[in-house]
Amino acid sequence: MKIKIFSRYFPPDFVGGAEVSTHHVAEALKDRFEIEINTLSKITNKTFKINTLKHPGAFAEMFPSLFSSRLQKQTAINSSKDIIWDADFFGAITTRGLTNRRILTIRDYWPICPCEMNLLVNHSPCNGCTVKNQIECLKIKESPPLRKIVRLLRYRLYYKFNQELINDADHIVFISNYIADKINSRIPVKNYSVINNPLGEEYITECPDKEITKNILFVGVVREYKGIDVILNALPAVIKEHKDIKLTVAGEGDIEKYMNKAARLKVEKHVTFPGKVPVSKMIDMYDRSDILVAPSVRPEPFGRTIIEGMARQCVPIASNHGGPVEIIKNGDTGLLFSSGDHKNLSQLILSLYEDENELREIQHRARADSIERFNPSVIAKQYEEIFLE
Repeated sequence: MKIKIFSRYFPPDFVGGAEVSTHHVAEALKDRFEIEINTLSKITNKTFKINTLKHPGAFAEMFPSLFSSRLQKQTAINSSKDIIWDADFFGAITTRGLTNRRILTIRDYWPICPCEMNLLVNHSPCNGCTVKNQIECLKIKESPPLRKIVRLLRYRLYYKFNQELINDADHIVFISNYIADKINSRIPVKNYSVINNPLGEEYITECPDKEITKNILFVGVVREYKGIDVILNALPAVIKEHKDIKLTVAGEGDIEKYMNKAARLKVEKHVTFPGKVPVSKMIDMYDRSDILVAPSVRPEPFGRTIIEGMARQCVPIASNHGGPVEIIKNGDTGLLFSSGDHKNLSQLILSLYEDENELREIQHRARADSIERFNPSVIAKQYEEIFLE
């Protein structure tokens, strides 16, 4: 049996966790299925057959039906027995209307939000594409005047179209119960499963017990909705008790803005902003950290950095909403704090450093739980059952 995977990007060309997760599942299935990757990425791969599609152009992407039809003309479905896995929105729009069994994975808010963030300019969740909400959309608000007009038009065209893509698939996979409930509240989905994102095999390799380093890590886009203000505001109280604390904020974004904030808070000597860290160096960064903080003020659909940090014996501390609530067993494999509450966050960090034995025990439990639940072979098996259903 052949599985044809459709993903906008594919490693080593990728944007974020979606492409990484797709790659890990494909790797775990390669010995049981013939796998073909259909992508816009211009890559070579010794493991998988790669079918590189040509982007139809920016004008075509403005109009969903045109974009879809131009991509479909490039697909080669030779057998009705081939299983199609649409690993993202790109896959859904590319294979729309095909009669093969089609599995669609939904990893974010795109069915209910054409900008995929579901976030207003005040960082509150958007409850629908009303004219008012489109004007107040964070992504539109940040755009220059001409792009604002283009995005407003594009969102209007895609809003209903995106919802129709849901009904076109044979089976939907959501990456968390949170995102399943969020989408279902607006677009009822009858035939779906919840399958989490997997770890990479490299995270499961041996991880020696750590020495306490007083290093705290954040990994992600450096933007306000990720809670960077929250973690920086929490830092002075922690440093007051532990003057050797270090915070690393790893990722691209508004780095200068937050370097200035760290200076205003007089904690700049304790914070480093290395920018985007290569995937090859991420494990070393996790291994040198005691705690991973995920303070997002926006509910996250899942939380890939959380499971990666757990697998490398970091204690995760995350906001108490969205997908992270399903990953972390509060008080057992990590800690949850009230979203946006920097005082609560600083208290939890201090509690860990005041009882280093408990910190180590949570580190061990976090690693064991992460490897057991998010092992790529476990996640791939769940996909296999749906492919063969």
